[in-house]
Amino acid sequence: MLKYTFLLGIGLLGTLINTSAQTSSNDLLFDNFEFRKFINAQSNTTESQKLNLQLAHSYYFLNDFENANNYFAKLDWNDDKLELVNHLFYANSLKNKNNIQAAKKEILSYLTYYPKDKDALLLKDQIENYPKLKDFTEAKVLLYNFEILNSPSAQFSIISKDENLFYVSENKNISFSKSEIEFTENSEDLVYGKVARPETCIYSYNEKSVTETLVKSFEKYNIGGFCWSKSDNFWFLTLTPKASKWSKMNKYAPRIYTWKEGSNTPKKLKIKGVNGATGVGHPTVSADGKYLVYSLDKGVNGSDLYVSSKISESKWTRPTKLSTEVNTFKDEVFPIIEGDSVLYFSSDGKLGYGGLDIYKIGYKNGNVVGKAQLLSKPFNTESDDYSIYFKDKLKTQGFVVSDRENGKGDADIYFFNTITPWKLELQIQDEEGQFLTSDEIQIKVNGGVFEIKKLDNGVYEKIHLEPNSTVSLNLTYEDSLISREFNIPNTNGRDTTLILKVWHKKKLLPPNLDQEITKISENENLKSNFKPIYFEFNKFSISNDYKKQLQELIDFVKNNPDRILIVKTLADERGDVIYNLELSTKRAKEIYTFLISKGVKPKQIKLQSLGEAVYDEKCSPICDESIHSKYRRADFEIR
Repeated sequence: MLKYTFLLGIGLLGTLINTSAQTSSNDLLFDNFEFRKFINAQSNTTESQKLNLQLAHSYYFLNDFENANNYFAKLDWNDDKLELVNHLFYANSLKNKNNIQAAKKEILSYLTYYPKDKDALLLKDQIENYPKLKDFTEAKVLLYNFEILNSPSAQFSIISKDENLFYVSENKNISFSKSEIEFTENSEDLVYGKVARPETCIYSYNEKSVTETLVKSFEKYNIGGFCWSKSDNFWFLTLTPKASKWSKMNKYAPRIYTWKEGSNTPKKLKIKGVNGATGVGHPTVSADGKYLVYSLDKGVNGSDLYVSSKISESKWTRPTKLSTEVNTFKDEVFPIIEGDSVLYFSSDGKLGYGGLDIYKIGYKNGNVVGKAQLLSKPFNTESDDYSIYFKDKLKTQGFVVSDRENGKGDADIYFFNTITPWKLELQIQDEEGQFLTSDEIQIKVNGGVFEIKKLDNGVYEKIHLEPNSTVSLNLTYEDSLISREFNIPNTNGRDTTLILKVWHKKKLLPPNLDQEITKISENENLKSNFKPIYFEFNKFSISNDYKKQLQELIDFVKNNPDRILIVKTLADERGDVIYNLELSTKRAKEIYTFLISKGVKPKQIKLQSLGEAVYDEKCSPICDESIHSKYRRADFEIR
């Protein structure tokens, strides 16, 4: 499991039930967190207290909480050999299936014996807070498993650079081998982190050519969290020495190194006051290369986030711990500095959904600003959610790393994109490029039937379609019945024209028909001189002054029925990303309602809710009101 492999200390499952029985090969699979293999190996095994416990934890760590609860329920809880910590696992598993009352019973059973246990008290608060989180608005985001990158092993730490995606993966061709492990009667001492594991490497993926390439593997090191320094033109890598075979003495601490592509030798980063026995990793660097935020092991209490400033290329100042708005008594890992204005990080010490959750907080020049905010679903789940990375400045698309339920394997990479309504202009041409003369075309979108009619100006009417919708088209062309099925591409809310080419049945169809069905062309913007309007903080109503200002725009649109008005609404950066997206949507709808009330035809209006703005000013996100107010606006374009 990624959580126990690449947190900075030695990962530890713990002795969950005392037993002196000889360790079997199946037990070894369990001890090494090979949970899927362990489950599959139990088909003919006699049920026992030990086996039920192992299966409960196997399903638990695979985020299959339904099955985990079934096996936890089979346990004899009066067994003196059963460790009380199992009440915590059971309570969290019940909470994750929204069985709140049963979860409270289990956590209280544990707190009876350990009333001051910090982990238990946090879990108790999470259980009590969970019903509120269930009502927390889920982000309007399209999110799916980026399966082409993922495998049953772990994939994580993804970024984009030079039109390629770079990420870390456990070697997909190396599997666990019993011969790598040396064990005795005291084999319960085997803990994850002391066992030889699959090596980790950096891969790149080109989305255009759909090719995956091994970028770098090290003979002596496994690779953990990493980042790219644009200012210095090299990588910061978390590297951990490899163990050739198991030994009780194998406790290797990860450290941060720099590495330039083409070089075989990484250079250890010198951070004042950090010795070789201290685990340190998961670096993220500011755009100017002056500040490095990273996770540093604090011993039994997990890892905290620290910042150092640059002295030279390989030497950095003594760590400064970030505030308690970020750090807790548990783990804070995988920080990401976004646009030198926001710090994203993962923590399992706050009132989140459960496990590691992703948070954001304001950031400026090595300091965090304001309150840490929990990201909503689907960015976070009840499982471990490690990191978020945005591909574009508007934060409309990117990647989340998570080991959520129904993944392809261990930690997986998920792609996300904010779903903004967009209008599609459908054009259907014959093989010579001539527009068809049919007055009406029938299409089916995700099973629903639509009639697309030709308008007076000779083009087909526009319809709303969501990205990745499945569309079936039927029409009569000359004496042929044309039937096509295709997927709507994702164009991130831009105005687009979907061109469908059809061929006469009597003519030879091209061999690559499926690839030639659709073609996307972006409409050219026709810029206008209409001034934007502005909104008060956290408001979406239009003031009377701006209603008067809009009259010139209204007159122009009404006098030009062939033109389309594009309304783009924004919010300032304060507040949650998703809240700002919803606020800008409300502003767009308010403008739409006002324009319609003044006689503008609905078909002439296109809304684009862009959420929080990307500031040009360097002060973001702790700008004063004079700056924030510039970005709470609606812009207008005529096309």
